[in-house]
Amino acid sequence: MTSPMSPSIDAAGASGPVFLVGMNGSGTTMLCHSLGNHPDLYGCKRETRVLPHFIAHLHRYGTLADDDNFLRLMRDIYALRAFRQLNGGRPVPLPEDWATMPRDLASIVDTAFRYFAAQEHKKRWADKTPRCMRSTSPRWPVCSRPRASYMSFAMAATRRTRSIDAGTARRR
Repeated sequence: MTSPMSPSIDAAGASGPVFLVGMNGSGTTMLCHSLGNHPDLYGCKRETRVLPHFIAHLHRYGTLADDDNFLRLMRDIYALRAFRQLNGGRPVPLPEDWATMPRDLASIVDTAFRYFAAQEHKKRWADKTPRCMRSTSPRWPVCSRPRASYMSFAMAATRRTRSIDAGTARRR
């Protein structure tokens, strides 16, 4: 059961990942850690830099329809230092169904983060991406002003807490 302070992610009809983007010092780390406290959302505890790096170097892997190229990219991503640190020094294990996965970078990244989300029994994942990387997918929501968003969440929570306290005080 979820509380009014943390509605179910499914209630919003959303199911994809959440990317937080912003300049250094803009609050992306703080917001990712805060969102990771939601019962359904895994917030990556390390900065992976997976998307900017692999988008820039994707051409080095050739066509991903080729099993060797796809597996090389997958193993490189799964062996990132940030992922190994999160996984007790081991790379993320290859999924048993890797051969049936869509052959793109997004699928590989998604399975890596879903692996960590599943370990915490969470349905979705969030990652912070440094600098001003924007999502072009309507399925991938992006928060580009994290500090302002965090402050609005905090102020809304404070207002709700005050109104709950006031309602309790009136009943006494």
